[in-house]
Amino acid sequence: MSFPFTIAEVEKANFDALTQAAGQVGSHLRAMQQQLKVGQEALERLRGGWEGQASDAAVARVGRTLEKQQRIVDALQRVQKALSENGSELSATRAGILRGVEHSGQQGWQVGRDGGLSAQQGRVLDRLAKMSPVTALKLQQVAATKSLNIKRQLADLDKYDRQLARQLREVVHDLEG
Repeated sequence: MSFPFTIAEVEKANFDALTQAAGQVGSHLRAMQQQLKVGQEALERLRGGWEGQASDAAVARVGRTLEKQQRIVDALQRVQKALSENGSELSATRAGILRGVEHSGQQGWQVGRDGGLSAQQGRVLDRLAKMSPVTALKLQQVAATKSLNIKRQLADLDKYDRQLARQLREVVHDLEG
């Protein structure tokens, strides 16, 4: 099984930047919501204080503009939610992978780029495996279990990454539509 993320890529990744971006989107979103509210209040004053064809045309035009702005605000809310939720999941999963890799290394395992484990050459686990076929088999079972856990987390990382990409594409599609 192959995953888009390798251990080296996970080590370099900065998924916390996604939650930081969500915070920045939130700041801009609040400003836009305030502007939208001011625009809606102005539209209501316009409706109440001006009558005639020019008024109807102006109200219609401002109304369409405010509807477009509302669609953008709604889209930004979805972007903020996607970045925040998926960014948190990606960061937590990354932390779990790194803990597993570090713990495995401390125990004498060598972690491959895909999360596979093997005993480090010449270290205690390698020497134990060479002493007895039964011990070698037990160590292979431990390696398989630990490797499966790391690979499952790599798969989760891929799932959250794809989920975020899909959600962002949907937002863009909805804005274009």
